Amino acid sequence: MSRYKHEYIEYDQGPQTIESLLQRVRTLIEFGDHHTAKEVLFDLQCYAIAEGDEALQRDIAALYERVSLPKINTSPYGPALPAGKNNLPITFDEERLKSHFNFKFKGQDGGFPHLMEMLGTAKDSKRYAQIAFQIYNSPYFVKGDFRNFASWYQAFCDIVGCEYVKSYKPSKLKLSSKEAACFYFLEKHQ
Repeated sequence: MSRYKHEYIEYDQGPQTIESLLQRVRTLIEFGDHHTAKEVLFDLQCYAIAEGDEALQRDIAALYERVSLPKINTSPYGPALPAGKNNLPITFDEERLKSHFNFKFKGQDGGFPHLMEMLGTAKDSKRYAQIAFQIYNSPYFVKGDFRNFASWYQAFCDIVGCEYVKSYKPSKLKLSSKEAACFYFLEKHQ
């Protein structure tokens, strides 16, 4: 019997045991592929949060401590990933991004470090657009002069250095409930 809420989860190409995914992470860490290990851990963490599986969250936290990513940009939150056609690394203008959030989000216990980590693991322009959309709908976001998502998304792409895709509209950026659970830090908590 599994010590987690569910023994199997849907991952990549079909159902896999949580234990096999955790073992995959351990192997990736052992062989030095920390970036892929962190991606799998992030997916597992989203699942654990969505399911409220505290045992799995504790095991994930322990593995996160073993993962160390080399910094190849100015962000202390992990490596930059390729953006767009030019395949140049993304660099974040953290101060400019911070200026669009209220004080509570930027504070010591706020969600900004989680946001930076998520930006560091984004793989493509659609994922960046989804992150921008989640930010725009967050109660911590200070909309200021941004009257609509399109204006914010264009500024966001400039801030984080990702490719702007004009065709990404809010209707194309909807997330499943499990994917949305990954953005827990952008939701208001009492």
